[in-house]
Amino acid sequence: MVENIDYSKSAVNLENSLDHIPALTNLAGITKLLEIKRAELATMAIGQEIAKLEAEFERVRDEIKRNIDQFGSYQDIEKGIYAVKQRRVKPIYSPDLLRQHVPDIAEEAIHEIVDDEMLDKLRKEKLITAKQLEQCVEREKELSFAFIIKTNNVGRISYVCN
Repeated sequence: MVENIDYSKSAVNLENSLDHIPALTNLAGITKLLEIKRAELATMAIGQEIAKLEAEFERVRDEIKRNIDQFGSYQDIEKGIYAVKQRRVKPIYSPDLLRQHVPDIAEEAIHEIVDDEMLDKLRKEKLITAKQLEQCVEREKELSFAFIIKTNNVGRISYVCN
């Protein structure tokens, strides 16, 4: 069984407005049709039908993005239906705090600025912990937003970054 994700912590303006349901339902149907037509394409030439469905898919996805901006984000974790504008942030580490909390690896990760990739690698290698890294965050930098659109575990999740 697929476990659905809860985007409560990163969703922007999560309102769960039911105004999303018609477009999400429409997208689920279009996605299912696209899957069927792609399978048929392997055996016959139906490229024009697929092109029309792809265009309709894009139109409905754009409608959902506009709905998110107008009505707020939506998620139904139980059903696996999402129309979420997700905030993406990246921590900015302080060299001074890194030296204070993890002095044994600080110089390896600091190159005039803190090397985030090196810290991530060291965390994955379990040479430092996530808790230690949290102590070194000076502030967070907002990177971008992504739209997560998923309809009842059907089809694909669409990440559309601004």
